[in-house]
Amino acid sequence: MSKEWVLLYEEACKLQGEVKISKFLKIKGAASALLTSKGNLYSGVSLANSCATGMCAERNAISTMLTNGETEIAKIVTVKDNGKIISPCGVCRECMRQLGNYSKDIEVMVADNKIKRLSELTSDWWGDQIDE
Repeated sequence: MSKEWVLLYEEACKLQGEVKISKFLKIKGAASALLTSKGNLYSGVSLANSCATGMCAERNAISTMLTNGETEIAKIVTVKDNGKIISPCGVCRECMRQLGNYSKDIEVMVADNKIKRLSELTSDWWGDQIDE
C-alpha cells in the first residue's frame, strides 16, 4: 500500500470501536477516512439508531469535508470496528457519485490492497444519462 493509503487506513482505525450512546444509538461500528484532491484528510464514524435514520461513516466524512469547503475526494477507505476494510454501501456510493463528474475517478479501497475507481462500483450510473 502507498503511504497515502496507510495514512487513511490508520486514521480510520483510530476512530473504530463501537460505542453504545443510549439504548437507541450506537456509534463507531464503522469509521471512514478520505483524502481530498487538495491533500487534506477528513474522517467520520457511523451512527446507527433504532429508527434506521442513521448515517454511514463515509457520508459523515464527506459532510465534514463539505463543511470545510472542499468538494473533491481523491481516495476513501472505511473499516469495521475490527479493522476490516469494507466497501461503501449503495447510498454512500450514490452520494459520492453526485459530487460531480470527476467522482467517477475517486479511488475506493474495497479490501486489503484492492482499490477500485468509483465508476467500477457504479457502472451504468443513472446520472451519466442526464444532460445538464
